Amino acid sequence: MTDPATPAEIGFYTTLGYGLNLAVTGSLAFVAGGFSGLRILDLHDPSQPREIGWHPVPEDCVDVAVVGNTAYVATRYGGLLILDVGDPTGPVPLAFTPCQAVPGVWRCWAA
Repeated sequence: MTDPATPAEIGFYTTLGYGLNLAVTGSLAFVAGGFSGLRILDLHDPSQPREIGWHPVPEDCVDVAVVGNTAYVATRYGGLLILDVGDPTGPVPLAFTPCQAVPGVWRCWAA
């Protein structure tokens, strides 16, 4: 951002569903896309972001955190999906942990 006081749009991407949250690491954006799952975008050219990967998510994909090559994806009421995103064009499921629904808790964090 050249001037934080006057931000300017340089590109955009329209998701299939809706973007609830995102995590950016390097030149990749991981979008929690609601019922459209996890969407992975290439941001090498920020004026033309493009989708390079996708993974379905049980229920509604509401949040994502990325640490290294691992994405932690929270679902609305289903649980936590853990994906290997070392190859962002083909995420590989590593684990799924169902969680008891807690109304109003829709987030996951990774440290």
